[in-house]
Amino acid sequence: MRLNAKGLAATHGEAADRLLSRVSLVELSPLVLERALSPFPLPVRTLDALHLATLEWLARAGRRPVVAAYDGRLRDAAVAMDYVLYPLDG
Repeated sequence: MRLNAKGLAATHGEAADRLLSRVSLVELSPLVLERALSPFPLPVRTLDALHLATLEWLARAGRRPVVAAYDGRLRDAAVAMDYVLYPLDG
């Protein structure tokens, strides 16, 4: 964890642990990877395609994913796919 490298584990470690306990990892299954290779409403980069394909998989599984990203291209593509954007400051 980078907190250790920065000497912040004692002051920020517990908060980081709480945050990470709320994170779920999604396996990039062949179905998700196949979708990532298909066209999107807007041109996207490879990593964005993987994220968008994962969002689509989650939505089809009954989840309601919300997109939190500073990257304008990813945000534009997510909006074009009718995903909700998380409001970000900055």
